[in-house]
Amino acid sequence: TGKSTLAQTIAEWCERIRFLGASFFCAREGERSNVQLIFTSVAYQLSLRSQAFKEAVISAMMENPNIHTSVAARQLLKLIVEPLRAAGKELRSCAIVIDALDECNDTEAVSVILKALSLHVAELGPLKFLITSRPVPNVDAGFRQKALLDNTQQFPLSRIPSNMTRRDIAYFLR
Repeated sequence: TGKSTLAQTIAEWCERIRFLGASFFCAREGERSNVQLIFTSVAYQLSLRSQAFKEAVISAMMENPNIHTSVAARQLLKLIVEPLRAAGKELRSCAIVIDALDECNDTEAVSVILKALSLHVAELGPLKFLITSRPVPNVDAGFRQKALLDNTQQFPLSRIPSNMTRRDIAYFLR
């Protein structure tokens, strides 16, 4: 339905206006299928935007040398939430694009990424997440958690009327 195209377009637009904080494009195979790389990659990319954030990430890695193998909730806390606190207003509002979450190797009943985000959603202030996925059970279950229900908006591409889709494709091709 075009979820990856949408995510790529939004990431490129955010990059042009200097609003993209980080992106992670999941894939069915290879490193990009490893759910444990999402928050570590996001933390690295955010550290390029703020020296205070970067120093807090380095400190977290020194204190937790195996953080890259920790569960997603701990990675989010130590590599993103706590560095956000340390950076304060130095790290401005930005977008985090995570595409094709359903393609990651995540066999939990609820996506570990969404479960982690639900635990810390109130502390992610300046970060605006765009997450794309097919409607698969563990991702759907993640978005049904109360913390995420209260703080997210869903936009199912399958509900876009086909006449609008055809118009947009024709416009793009012209």
